[in-house]
Amino acid sequence: MNNDSNKNHINIGLIGIGKIGRIHILSANELHNTKFIAVYHPDMIKAERFADTYNVEKIYDDLDEFLALREIDAVDICTPTHTHYEFIETCIKSNKPILVEKPITRTLEEFDHVVELINRDKNKLMVAQYCRFIPEYKMARKIINQGKIGTPINIKAHRYVNAPTYKNWFFNEKLSGGIILDLLIHDIDAVIWILGDEIESIYSCVNNFNLKEFDTPDFASIVIKFNQGTIASINGAWILPKNHYTPNSIDSMLEIFGNKGIIEINDRNDSKMKLFNIKQGFQLMSTDPLKIYKAEIAHFSNCLLKNKSFKMDFKSIRLSLEACLKAIESYKKSEPIKI
Repeated sequence: MNNDSNKNHINIGLIGIGKIGRIHILSANELHNTKFIAVYHPDMIKAERFADTYNVEKIYDDLDEFLALREIDAVDICTPTHTHYEFIETCIKSNKPILVEKPITRTLEEFDHVVELINRDKNKLMVAQYCRFIPEYKMARKIINQGKIGTPINIKAHRYVNAPTYKNWFFNEKLSGGIILDLLIHDIDAVIWILGDEIESIYSCVNNFNLKEFDTPDFASIVIKFNQGTIASINGAWILPKNHYTPNSIDSMLEIFGNKGIIEINDRNDSKMKLFNIKQGFQLMSTDPLKIYKAEIAHFSNCLLKNKSFKMDFKSIRLSLEACLKAIESYKKSEPIKI
């Protein structure tokens, strides 16, 4: 990144022009500290069409030329999961900070190698773990750390969405990790991050209701037992009916039951948070209105501008990836897996 103390925004180069790349650009358009100035895609026609639509100045179909552009301060990787490792490795060698969409890599071996590559500079890479930037989830974590609901006993979460039929690579488990690694990593990571605990064991079972042609699960149910006794039940589906009544056609819920209170966060209530504890009864909690994608991109740029470390714990990021991979192993073996 250019070391200019007077710089007030970060110029980002985008790798990947699919749905998440579009979301990142649209989110950044509302930020004062971030601007997407270049895009890379091997198909120049698609890149030009994307750049015209989203007003991106520079277009490249050569990755080396793209990364050599001095005006690019950082890179945002929004490509299919199985390509993350190769792009991360190349971008690290170019000495540009990286924002990468979840999951960071497809395998633990790739993750460990990435961490080795960035060990000299921990501020080299940030993973866009979406749920860590949801204001209500951040508040839930704070409430638990303050002991307001006592000891967390049980956590229930679900995430139901429409099947991502715009790209078939999602349904190839070797490429995407399937419904567990692509979708439920959101909730698995959120629970791990909120609790701050290690996992004892994980068990999962799956089914295929609507995606028979792809021979891949479209529903998964996961049970995680944590070292301190909390049991989490997490369900996910790629079969939410179209035109569902929740925002963005995502039906998600998180409920944390403690021995002194309960936290409930539910998309059906416009993501309002309800907190109950013994002393105060039920409360409706006010939350930060900043949208989630805007929040994570703004954090990335702000840390670079102020030379601060990203709020990113690679130990918990690794545990989230490992938990997803063990959940996949569990359903294939039909048995609980120790971690």
